[in-house]
Amino acid sequence: MDNQLLETNAKALVRTGHGILASDDSLKSSATRFASVGLEHTEETRRQYRTTLFNSAKASEVLSGVILYEET
Repeated sequence: MDNQLLETNAKALVRTGHGILASDDSLKSSATRFASVGLEHTEETRRQYRTTLFNSAKASEVLSGVILYEET
């Protein structure tokens, strides 16, 4: 393993003004979150939710990575 390359990549992921979005809610977690705001918990609504997160106006400017759940 190239430790220098690993370090360079790690620093790039968390550089100032950027970060990693943890979007790895389990089905149980997302069901609770959706219920709290009155949304139906279906594969389609979960897809729409993620699409909204990832396509928000500044997402490409501030996100350097996303952690996803297996469904994604």
